[in-house]
Amino acid sequence: MQVGVVGVNFKTAPLIIREALSKASEASQGEPWIVLSTCNRMEVYFSGDDLAAIQMDILSFFRTLIDVEFEHYLYSYFGIDAFEHLAKVASGLDSALVGESEIQRQVKIAYARTHKLLKLDKSLHFLFQKSLHIGKQMRTRFIAPHKQNDFGSIVGTLIRVLRPRDNSILFIGNSMINRHIHNSLKFMGIVQRATFCSRTTCENIPRIERINWDHRHKWSEFSIVICGAKHDGYVIDARKSEKRQIIFDLGLPRNVDPALAHQSNVSLYNIDDLAAFGSPSKERPLTLCEEALEQLAARHHDNFLRKNCVYPFPQAFSCAK
Repeated sequence: MQVGVVGVNFKTAPLIIREALSKASEASQGEPWIVLSTCNRMEVYFSGDDLAAIQMDILSFFRTLIDVEFEHYLYSYFGIDAFEHLAKVASGLDSALVGESEIQRQVKIAYARTHKLLKLDKSLHFLFQKSLHIGKQMRTRFIAPHKQNDFGSIVGTLIRVLRPRDNSILFIGNSMINRHIHNSLKFMGIVQRATFCSRTTCENIPRIERINWDHRHKWSEFSIVICGAKHDGYVIDARKSEKRQIIFDLGLPRNVDPALAHQSNVSLYNIDDLAAFGSPSKERPLTLCEEALEQLAARHHDNFLRKNCVYPFPQAFSCAK
């Protein structure tokens, strides 16, 4: 299977590098690759006869858009190793919070978006379809019964520990991660007053207070601000905050100017900070999950090679039609 992946994730690259690559990846639409860009990773999946040459083309593309050194943060996998890697990503095994479910949806969207624009090689179709299938199996059999903390519970725990003056919460962005955290905080009994600030209506969150996107400067009036918007620049700048505030920046690119963290009355947490709070220890069920995943990936990979006559077989096996 002539497939490969090159990219960075939260384990190999700091937030500033992932942020730069994520911004640059937006210019790759129309290129013959599948780009998976999330808050924890930016990966490019590709196929062809000369994978090394294609990888060099990808790196050249990003070098023209990024003015910082990023090559030494990269990893790359080819063939069965790329297959195993994407299966682990889709299952949540390679996430900062092991078992988080959002990544499977993000993998589906990245695949569907590129499939709609371009005619993809059958190797890439196989890679994504089977990886998503394996990911679903692993989540059902191993991960769901032993699920780790998610961002909602981590945000809720930090709010309880930091004890803000009140629980007035502003969510900036009507994103899935904001809606998930809103539901988690409601379940934990933390939400007293929640307001959404977004460019779209919040019909999927009934009976919620809302302020217009142009009034997002009112963030300073809330004790807790949770940012999960898709935006090119900072949604929150570093101007002086007059009250003690807890701010969670879940965006990539970041929504909040990092300089705000220097103010003594502001507690600012980004996506990497939250992941550090939720880092799990390796558990036996997850070890079994990895072993089962590798076996499934090897089986599917071997079947693909056989069906497409990619490598020599014993004489008894014929590829003739």
